[in-house]
Amino acid sequence: MDFNIGLILPKACQSCNASKAEEEDGDDPVTAVVGMADEPKVPVLPEVPTLPPGQHMTVMLFGMTGAGKSALGNLVAGQDVFKSADTTRTVTRLDSVLRYEAADGSLVVLDTVGLGDTELGEEQVAKGIRDVCLSAPSGIDMIMYVMKLGRITDQCLARLIYVTQYLWGNESLLNLYIVVTCAPRYLQSQEAGFEWIQTQAEQDKRFSHLFMLVGQNPSRFVFVENPPMDNNSKWALEIEEKRNLSYRSVFQAFCDHPRDLVPPFTQDMMRQVQVAVKEEREELNEKQQEVARIQKELRERPKRTAKASAGKRPGAKAGSESEPISPISPKSSETPKNSGSQGSRRGSQQTVDTKEEDSTAAKKGFRKRMATKELHGALSQATAAVEIAQEKLNGKLEEVKKKEDFDQQADLAAKTAWRDFGQAIEGKPVPPVQLTASQASQPASPPSKGKSGIMNFGKKLFGIGKKDSSGTGILSSGGMRNLMSMSAQNAEKTTQAGKPCLIFDWDDTLCPTWWIRAIMQPSLNRVELSSYSDVLHKQAGTIAECLRAAKALGSVDIVTLANPQWLDQTCKWLQCGGMDLKKVFDELQIQVHYAQIPRPETIPAGADVAVHAKKVCMIKIMDKYYGTNMQAHIHAMSIGDQDAEATALKEVLKDRQKKAWRRPLCKVVRLPEEPMLEDLGKSVQLLAKHLPSLVSRQDDFDITTRSL
Repeated sequence: MDFNIGLILPKACQSCNASKAEEEDGDDPVTAVVGMADEPKVPVLPEVPTLPPGQHMTVMLFGMTGAGKSALGNLVAGQDVFKSADTTRTVTRLDSVLRYEAADGSLVVLDTVGLGDTELGEEQVAKGIRDVCLSAPSGIDMIMYVMKLGRITDQCLARLIYVTQYLWGNESLLNLYIVVTCAPRYLQSQEAGFEWIQTQAEQDKRFSHLFMLVGQNPSRFVFVENPPMDNNSKWALEIEEKRNLSYRSVFQAFCDHPRDLVPPFTQDMMRQVQVAVKEEREELNEKQQEVARIQKELRERPKRTAKASAGKRPGAKAGSESEPISPISPKSSETPKNSGSQGSRRGSQQTVDTKEEDSTAAKKGFRKRMATKELHGALSQATAAVEIAQEKLNGKLEEVKKKEDFDQQADLAAKTAWRDFGQAIEGKPVPPVQLTASQASQPASPPSKGKSGIMNFGKKLFGIGKKDSSGTGILSSGGMRNLMSMSAQNAEKTTQAGKPCLIFDWDDTLCPTWWIRAIMQPSLNRVELSSYSDVLHKQAGTIAECLRAAKALGSVDIVTLANPQWLDQTCKWLQCGGMDLKKVFDELQIQVHYAQIPRPETIPAGADVAVHAKKVCMIKIMDKYYGTNMQAHIHAMSIGDQDAEATALKEVLKDRQKKAWRRPLCKVVRLPEEPMLEDLGKSVQLLAKHLPSLVSRQDDFDITTRSL
């Protein structure tokens, strides 16, 4: 394996919010940094999501031949650093991993050559394991499976299962993303992309399984359309736009990946390499930090001096339009004595002042240009130092690569994956006994006659020679069904199921607020409160019954826009029949959250005040029950009569989805607005009756109690 690494500075090297500023001399910051004024510039996109300052991201690409992973790597790197070909065979067969690292160390891209290829044997797989471990000793942040838009085949799915769950281990699913190429429609509309994912999962059992491997989480999908750049084509502008949109889509996924919750995927061999090259890696990191520092300083250089004098008309002199002139009153229309000589002296002085200002501005601009030029020179030196440090690291990696025990570990990992994968196809449990080094050194027997490639398990897996109506192969002899069943069982271990969380509104959901204000309160000047004790007692009992039913199924909280005084008052009215709801809250450990209306300046522009207030409370509830564990399966239900609580929960879970492996379950039950007391009681009773079935459902829904 060749460890030479490209040092072209991609757009990834820019700060998190993208480079919006240009250099004061008008140079493109990216091209100016590289110092390639005579070469085509890499397009700089305004407001493009890019990696946060100081963040280091390692991404591994793998997939079927011809899916576009090398082209994707080139797009991310900003240059053609990976070979690519739109053929049925991988053109870079001699290397198992192609590696790109930005000069500032912010981004590493691994283009795996052959993982999932049709003719790989154990030896090639072992080399792939070894080379990936050598290329990413600090681990892999994102494992991106690249596939073309269309129906997924048994072969595609089997290779995905093999590489993730058997070659790398089930824990790698936390770092898995699906990149769908040739998808211009879904690139431009995230909503359309999510709809396509849902439709495919409902109609195609293979895609449904792939969807399960990423936690049924649509945020784990990235859509791109990445045609090769052709400046001479009449479609050049359209092609560039698609590439720019694809770049944004990929880097948005990089920025959204919750690195604070999901550590890089590592294994023992990676950790061994990390220890072996620690000294060389630290030296390289130091050089890369210097590159990053200079890049940052270049990006933060102020604009041209002209920007500082914005608003000043070009060529205007003192006393012109840029300087107001006092009008002459009618009484002073005559020319004052000696006014001509005084005006002449003022004009001469102003001319001298203007020349001095121009001279000062010119000197200041010259100094700034020289400072920028010096920074470019310093960056060239720093980049050269990175190259030297990289060569030292490459040499050390070559030493590790040649160690016999390191190769043996790779062989052992390949044979273990081979054995366990074959057992899964046969529907047999994985043997508890691990292979030994001596067993790994023995030549392996292929699982079936014919070719010995990893994916060529014959008719047991793919039903060679048979086709279904779609032409994608069949699930023959139970082989593929066995594999999918075992894969699903293993993937389920990635999720940590938590209790469902049921969030009730108070007014007109449990408490008959509209009836109290419209009917009961106006009548209290004519009748005693005790005349309502029976109906209030009945409603209080219904509330307690519903809350007990909910608590038996999960965690229960109340979020209300009311203030504590109103809740206390309504509880006192409901208590007049003898039922103390405050004691019920304490007994069931139900917390009441008061969604306080925030100050206007703290509310995001365009946000609904009630929704925002309830979101604040619901975020706290999600943190209380599920924390920051991305493996926790969030299961939440909103129960209320208004849009505010439903919208708040949907928005909260949409944000949480980006930081979770498995897509959160979002359920909404709506009660009628402004109900009479008797009608509300019936709705709450009906809700309590159907709560078990509603909680047990494993799909999102937004329903009314009338539909129960």
